[in-house]
Amino acid sequence: VRAGFGSFGVNATHVYDRNYAIAVKRMGAEVKPNDVVILVGSIRPDARMMAAMKQKGAYTVLYQTEPLLIGNPAACSPAHADAFFDEIWDYSLAHIDMLCQCAGRMGFPLIRYVPITYWQESPKIRYAPPKEKNSREEGKASSITPSPSALPTHPTSKPPSPPPPPSSSSPPPPPPSSSSSLFNPKPSLLFFGAPFYGRQECWRRLNLIEDIAKDLRFEYTIWSAAAFENFTRNSDSTIFLNMHKTCILGESHPMDFINLEPRLSKLMSAHALVVSSHSYWADEEMWKDIITFNDQGEGLAIEYRKFRNLSPDERQAESDRRGKLFEERFNAKLVFTNAKIDVLLGLRVV
Repeated sequence: VRAGFGSFGVNATHVYDRNYAIAVKRMGAEVKPNDVVILVGSIRPDARMMAAMKQKGAYTVLYQTEPLLIGNPAACSPAHADAFFDEIWDYSLAHIDMLCQCAGRMGFPLIRYVPITYWQESPKIRYAPPKEKNSREEGKASSITPSPSALPTHPTSKPPSPPPPPSSSSPPPPPPSSSSSLFNPKPSLLFFGAPFYGRQECWRRLNLIEDIAKDLRFEYTIWSAAAFENFTRNSDSTIFLNMHKTCILGESHPMDFINLEPRLSKLMSAHALVVSSHSYWADEEMWKDIITFNDQGEGLAIEYRKFRNLSPDERQAESDRRGKLFEERFNAKLVFTNAKIDVLLGLRVV
């Protein structure tokens, strides 16, 4: 949200507090008529707070970032009514089509497709060790004085003092340790989430495939940006698995609204290699060539083996290619322009 508004030169302030009473008090004091107030998350009692903001003359938006289950009546619940929200933004085309079926039932608000955008500052997952410069290149580089603009803008410590000249009696210094020695080249298949909430049977099927089970694991302890950054820096060679909460329903209802999870945008900003069970056709088209889709069980195993059988350099090249494509297709300014949010703000985008 902040990147999208920032691409138009608009400052988006951030007020967040899990304590409902404190959040209402802070926003009640800060929000003015004609402000745009965006609730990021799911349908919760916070809708009451948005009604209060609307009464103050603010323009209210629900940015819906939680999966809506197939046939979930909450999709058309009164919490979505225009008494609370002037607009609903959603990251999934499956949700957009589902919500459009609700429009008109109760004075439904305007709906916009606003996929979660590329995060430029994200650390990147490594699939190959960093390339090392040869001694000739290093010798050339050492004779060049970098310009001030090329120097770090936020050093964490004083630069080290130059080493004293070696004496004839001292042994030569040891060679610098190679950064590639810290790289883990062994692939694993990781589900970034909890393998329950309707995913148990799909998880069980994968564990029955012997060569997959030994590489299979999950991670469900990442709840902050700092934790995610640390996680990506320690996830060398990881191939990511995506399973839906309604994974088995997808087998008997292939045309229903099986949406992608919003966490995939976070992973793709880190240039992750992702294999996913099939999703709603329109979402798959948007993510074509960025995420690999196949059927549950053996289908996902086939796609993981393809990545596992690549060399580290081949995996890195594929990671870079997919990450670049994600950056181009889900660029913040492009997403906000396509959604005509510039029109909402009364801006003329050049």
